[in-house]
Amino acid sequence: MIDVFSKTFLGLTVSCARCHDHKFDAISQADYYALSGFLKSSGFRLVRFETIDHNREVASRLAESRQQARRKLYAAIRGEIAAGLANLPAYLLSARDVIAAGSPDDAAAQVAAANARKLDVQRLKRVIAHLLVAEKNDVDPLHAWARLCRVPGNPDAKAVAAVLDPMRKTWAARRAAAGSALAKSRVLVDFTRLEGRRWRQDGSSFRTGPVEPGDFVMTENPAQPFGQVFTRGGAAWDRAFSGLAVAAGSENENGKLSGWVRAGRTIRTPTFQMKTGRLWHLVAGGGHAFASVNSHRLLHGPLHGRTVAAWDAGDKRPRWIHQDLSRLAGHQAHIEFSSRGDNPLQLFMVVESDRQPGDPFAGDAVGALASRFDAKQAGTLPAAAAASARLLKTAADWSRNPTPNDAADQAVVLDWLVRHLPLMVANPAASEMKLSIAARGLLAREKRLVGEVRRASRLAMAMWDGSAVNQKLFVRGNPKQRGKAVPRRMLQALGGKPVKVTSPGSGRLSLAAELVLGGRNPLVARVMANRIWHHLFGRGLVPTVDNFGVQGQAPSHPELLDWLADRFRRNRWSIKTMIRQLVLSRTYRMSSRPSAEAVAADPVNVWLHSMRVRRLQGEAIRDAMLSVSGRLDTAYLGKSVPVYLSPHMIGRGRPKSGPMDGNGRRTIYIGVRRNFLSSMMLAFDTPQPFSTVGRRTKSNVPAQALILMNDPFVVGQAGLWAKRLLALEKLDTGGRISAMYRQAFGRPPSDDERGAAVGFLVEQGRRYGLTDKQGPGDPRPWSDLCHVMFNAKEFIFIN
Repeated sequence: MIDVFSKTFLGLTVSCARCHDHKFDAISQADYYALSGFLKSSGFRLVRFETIDHNREVASRLAESRQQARRKLYAAIRGEIAAGLANLPAYLLSARDVIAAGSPDDAAAQVAAANARKLDVQRLKRVIAHLLVAEKNDVDPLHAWARLCRVPGNPDAKAVAAVLDPMRKTWAARRAAAGSALAKSRVLVDFTRLEGRRWRQDGSSFRTGPVEPGDFVMTENPAQPFGQVFTRGGAAWDRAFSGLAVAAGSENENGKLSGWVRAGRTIRTPTFQMKTGRLWHLVAGGGHAFASVNSHRLLHGPLHGRTVAAWDAGDKRPRWIHQDLSRLAGHQAHIEFSSRGDNPLQLFMVVESDRQPGDPFAGDAVGALASRFDAKQAGTLPAAAAASARLLKTAADWSRNPTPNDAADQAVVLDWLVRHLPLMVANPAASEMKLSIAARGLLAREKRLVGEVRRASRLAMAMWDGSAVNQKLFVRGNPKQRGKAVPRRMLQALGGKPVKVTSPGSGRLSLAAELVLGGRNPLVARVMANRIWHHLFGRGLVPTVDNFGVQGQAPSHPELLDWLADRFRRNRWSIKTMIRQLVLSRTYRMSSRPSAEAVAADPVNVWLHSMRVRRLQGEAIRDAMLSVSGRLDTAYLGKSVPVYLSPHMIGRGRPKSGPMDGNGRRTIYIGVRRNFLSSMMLAFDTPQPFSTVGRRTKSNVPAQALILMNDPFVVGQAGLWAKRLLALEKLDTGGRISAMYRQAFGRPPSDDERGAAVGFLVEQGRRYGLTDKQGPGDPRPWSDLCHVMFNAKEFIFIN
């Protein structure tokens, strides 16, 4: 990748400096690793390029809508329960009277208890029914009071303490266990604290940032709009982006990752250094995890299989997932998470530990209880009833102005509160109606925004910005002998200074700005202008298009190259504008037939006294054959066609052979496999696909003539061309020959050429045993003539 980057944009062979300073150019080994840091800080992804920007904008509006929903719906809840919270202690005391008397189901006792304190009977019944359930649930906010309800008579402070003290010890033990759960663990990633540029996802499936305690998922029922209430922050899968599909014509990832659809559905952690490699992911729901170690991604066979982990949804409670990468200890890595299908997934943290950590959330459900039911606030029965109400009111007030200190404790109680609205109001139906009125518009807006999500898209390979990482210098190129980290920067010879990165990203944008803005870099515009000139004129002003260094050749027209580079910049780096300017020039329109005087003065044609004779590339020759034969499929895009494999093309990993003519597709759509390249393309100097090649080899070897004479594809296309010509029934033999020349060479034949062609047809017809009358209508002589045309120099050279 360094080789491709440096040759493409700088015209320099920076990759030569991987193990030592460059032997010829002013490129140090540190320069190589400075550029390598940009790649180390980036990753690979398949991006949904057709929808990603649109869906990101929808996600932003969804985030705003959900914040508004949080404010309005919690305000509606607070309005409905305000009066109910004020008189809740009375209901709790009356419920205790009924339960302590041993008659919780006695209707008469319930009515008497309600009348004694002038309470609503139906609400009291609901409170009593819930207390009987809460007694068995030790994390219910009313559990402590439910236990006190079983104490007979009128208990004094000592009797209250006898019930609450053991519970207080249990609560304290749970909170202590939660506090020490990660004591022997090294927290690598905490998703609750990843914000801004450190929040890196592919797509928008994990919202625009971490969810916060108290955020919720809305249901489709406006009367009961609260679905899941998040009691802990973290990365949460957004159901609004479920059903994402890959459009036809796209390829998924290879290897062990091919079974997952990760594009647009993945979030990654910052890069970290593993010490032991024993990783634990705290998650809720089902998902997948892929550990990219030292940027390695391609997984085939048994090697590195542990970098991939998958788990089912389970009971949806937070749990630890183990990923053992101990064999890769000491290396840098980041984790990429994606949901399993469209199942909910929440990510909390990634830690490194020799054994499974404890539950850091074990104290959430009892934290609020412990803070309200201490001996001072709940020493007597009335005080305990008031403490229970105060516990709920504090959570309701917190929803107005949430603070991070006790967010998890308050969110747990708030979750309970929105699900037990009937315990707080006398008329649940009326309250639900008011809540429905508040929620209806919010739900409609969310539904409308979710409907705007574009779910199907084609995929394309793209970079994925990651953490800012400076690559350490490998002494003599040995990764086991690491020197100091080299700050990311441009080459020192080009004024490279450490990139000023204000965000925790890779800094690639700053590198790009240094390359093209302000004219500070003298090479990029010259290298690109020279490439365009090379492709149009057959030879660059600098013949070594990939090497502007000491080993490269000097420009033949340095002033012209400078002028073109300057004009290229002024035209906003427009390749189309430069091509138009060059092909409309007098130089481009010159004949390729030089005068004797010009050849004597400039035999190599360095000074462009005439246009250079250029042979077509192998791809263009093949496409031209398909075009004249009528077989060419001009459709754009689509999957590549496997290359045709002759019986002689054997070897390990031999793929399935494609059709001989590639289904008529242009050569650019023929698949490329390094070990099984098209024999025709290789004969015509198609480069080996291992690295960038700015200038192809130009050869004129016997293999090319043999391909044009004997290749079954060439013979087959000649036959199709002959049938196409014979289908022109209104034309005689001379007319068909004229049509053949126009199709192949873009010009009519001369009289001599027409006569030679007619004579060839007659002679070939006699060889096939045809009479002079039969010959013009038989496809065999015409096929041979078409084959001859393919072998003409004019067919494969630009004159």
